[in-house]
Amino acid sequence: MNEFFGMKFAELFQTRDVFHDDLRKSAYTLNPTIISEIDLVYVLSGRTTVLGADADGLKREFDHSDDLERLHEGIRIATTVNALRAKRKPEQLKTEDWVTPIFYNGRTIHNKHLREALERGLVHYPKNLFIIHNINPENTIGQVQSFKEYLSTHSHKNIAVVSSAYHLARVARTIGSDSPQTWNKDEQDHPICGLNIFLYGIHKQEKRQGIIDDIKGEYSAMRRYSSGTVPSISRLQGRNTFFNDEELGIYKSFQRIMFWNQINSTASAYEESGEHEDVPIVFQSCLR
Repeated sequence: MNEFFGMKFAELFQTRDVFHDDLRKSAYTLNPTIISEIDLVYVLSGRTTVLGADADGLKREFDHSDDLERLHEGIRIATTVNALRAKRKPEQLKTEDWVTPIFYNGRTIHNKHLREALERGLVHYPKNLFIIHNINPENTIGQVQSFKEYLSTHSHKNIAVVSSAYHLARVARTIGSDSPQTWNKDEQDHPICGLNIFLYGIHKQEKRQGIIDDIKGEYSAMRRYSSGTVPSISRLQGRNTFFNDEELGIYKSFQRIMFWNQINSTASAYEESGEHEDVPIVFQSCLR
């Protein structure tokens, strides 16, 4: 991969900052490996509906297949997860093997058209596994707030989030553990902060219709929404959001270091208190 959404980075931007870097990361790196531990696939609705209707009312060129392609990728991921769990090939899956839900939330027209497509058999995934929520306000922040509401009554750990690749940098700042939308001083333990969020982008190497306006719009939105006295998104990518396997590897290494630091700290406290004979075996091994 060596293209920036079907172009060269220098064709669009002459400078570099943290927002440019995440756009480049989304374009230049491979999506995370699909793992069996993924327990929910979250597809963010796009410019159009699954039936191709213009949902945003844009008065400019844009990709009319955006929503449908995101949905196809979400279905591919969910099907792969089902196959990994069942230890079968996707075409060999039995009825009981289809277990991974797909969460989708959009504007009224998005959700109406998805339900219609499911009823007409135009979407090839069990319709009982779709979870469809409304959003308010009708934007990315509204989508995350709707997802938070869903998580207040449902338990998940590893989430695959699907969107257009140009959009992922803003998604990571909106849904991550450091975002004002998912964390505040009165809500430090909200379930979304404990999630592992794997980001899957479509059209990383394609110069789609309207992509230049899309990318520049995302860059401006990230700068605008993350600034001021009351930002609505984080300036940095969330610590629990992963664009690729390399980022996940770094996170796992950090978690291991934190785990052993915690054990060593607890073991030292036991040793200083003179009570180390009763220390659990794992702590005793650290004392020796």
